[in-house]
Amino acid sequence: LERAPQRTAQVMLTQIEIIFGSDTYGQLSLGQGSTASDGTSEVDLSGTGVVGYSSVSDMAGGILFRDGGDLSAIAVGDAFSNFDGLGRDDRLRYDSPEIAGFIASASVIADERYDAALRYSRAFGGTEVQAAVAVADANDAFEQYAGSVSALTGGVSATFAAGLRDNDGRDEGTYLYGKVGYEFSAVA
Repeated sequence: LERAPQRTAQVMLTQIEIIFGSDTYGQLSLGQGSTASDGTSEVDLSGTGVVGYSSVSDMAGGILFRDGGDLSAIAVGDAFSNFDGLGRDDRLRYDSPEIAGFIASASVIADERYDAALRYSRAFGGTEVQAAVAVADANDAFEQYAGSVSALTGGVSATFAAGLRDNDGRDEGTYLYGKVGYEFSAVA
């Protein structure tokens, strides 16, 4: 008799934290959660995040490149990054209170890493503008600088993201992304 393979359940912890905050002093977060730089390359007011946003590898990550006529072992997700910060991790993070549309953030992250970000959100008449920039140091792996800006007015949106990664022992990486869109309502 052969035994069927045993199945084990895996629990993936994506966020668990303790948050202390006030309108006057800002917010302090301790635990597993977004670092200060997480999301800074993905500011986008177009409303099309489900079908297209700055992380090309999220949308087409499993597609393999061709080398001549044969499929290579390299997928889109292996080759492209939008340098969107240090993601979620064990960290101590501080977010300042909002001042004139700006919020400053900084994190000290597990394995001697750190990051800092500045976010902006404001409406000017009928135009909404959001932006974010960040610097991240992943200890001996890399340093990166990235950000994005998006504007929406009268159904027209424009989004731009860019980044630079200084990889220790390898070539620098750069990232540029842009998108223009128009939002319209279908008439029934």
